[in-house]
Amino acid sequence: MTTPAPRPSLRDTLRTGAGLNRDPGAALLDLYDRYGPVVDLGWGSNRHTLLLSPEANELILATDPANFTWRESFWLLVPVNGETALVVSDGDDHARRRRIVQPAFHRRRINTYASVMTEEADRELSTWRPGSTVDAYAAFRQVIRRIVVRCLFGDRFATNDAIVAPLETALGYVNRSPVRRFDHDLPGTAYRRAIRARAAVDELVFAEVEARRRGADETDDVLAWLVAAEDDGAGPTSDALTDQEVRDQVVSLIAAGYDTTSSAMGWSLYRLARHPQHAGAIREEVASAGGADSLDADDLAALPFTGAFVQEVLRHHSPAVMSGRHNVAPFEIHGCTVPAGTSILYSPWLTQHLPDQFRDPFEFRPGRWIPDHPDADAPHPYAHVPFGGGSRRCLGFAFATMELVLMTALAASRHELSWPSSTPPRPGGAVSMAPVGGLPLAVGPLDPVG
Repeated sequence: MTTPAPRPSLRDTLRTGAGLNRDPGAALLDLYDRYGPVVDLGWGSNRHTLLLSPEANELILATDPANFTWRESFWLLVPVNGETALVVSDGDDHARRRRIVQPAFHRRRINTYASVMTEEADRELSTWRPGSTVDAYAAFRQVIRRIVVRCLFGDRFATNDAIVAPLETALGYVNRSPVRRFDHDLPGTAYRRAIRARAAVDELVFAEVEARRRGADETDDVLAWLVAAEDDGAGPTSDALTDQEVRDQVVSLIAAGYDTTSSAMGWSLYRLARHPQHAGAIREEVASAGGADSLDADDLAALPFTGAFVQEVLRHHSPAVMSGRHNVAPFEIHGCTVPAGTSILYSPWLTQHLPDQFRDPFEFRPGRWIPDHPDADAPHPYAHVPFGGGSRRCLGFAFATMELVLMTALAASRHELSWPSSTPPRPGGAVSMAPVGGLPLAVGPLDPVG
């Protein structure tokens, strides 16, 4: 017997729609409290089934990922990321591209980028002066842009500032709310500006790809791997990425590493400013590990509290409130049948704030991620999914996590930061939930550790 998902009344649907635009987290929690973990919402092309539970996350991400396609849900990214980017690929195309790209993000290779991360973070932090106020989000957005470009293209390409402005223009359009998009190439539209910006980025990327294929640059970076790598899976060994595929992977990696990591780092800096006791604990941990001047990938194991702090930032401030899929075949969950071809939304933010998964979920407690700590939680393995999970877990999760831990450790060790307001910053954005209006933090003198 088919049991459909519950549908809110017209009044509740309209109220939820307004709430999702104003405060999506609160609206989702209200929806969950009223209707449970499966809700059918909206009409026509705007009709979606919301799956709001760790078990749903696990089904989508790990148990039966082949039943869920990505492209229809991530079409917003195509104008900038490209038609062949991993995030908009499905089936055999996705499997082949991921096989080729994945070794570029092996942990041993990623660890070699730690010095780039610490160098760029310290370059910025050295310009901050006690008594000043800095837009910490904007500042570290540029830090992360330099890190990503250096690690993808090497130092020579990173000095080419011609890529910066068009990247910002293109990514800014992608991060618009769908209701503010007008994807038609007409004079004076933001879409035309984004398309022209993409063309400018493409010119630079294709020129660099051509140079690498000619052997003009032997830099050992991610681009070098993408250009040289061949598929050693089920296909022939000569099945390498085309220039277009290389371009699309590079730009989507920049977008993911630049936009979402910048948002997460902004919230990490905000939490350092809001919780000086945690910033002090991080400083002590860094000092015990040998000090901020010598931090590298080998020190990550000696920074358990800093790592827990970053995980708590990602739990509180999930890079995306919701994510989407379409299902190929019908399935059942929580006693409801979801028909084939349904537009499905699931919410990492919601499951990361469920009180049956995390005690006092709106309290910021890094200790919940430390085994045997009094605050330690034991959530469902798929309650906390800031990078997704399963076979399509974000390729750059280890890169981003190391970057966030090292930059957070350095920021806490270099300055005493404070948030000069009683009102928290408002998150906003269609792709990554960044602090709207920037993050003005007051820089104060730092007391010596010990």
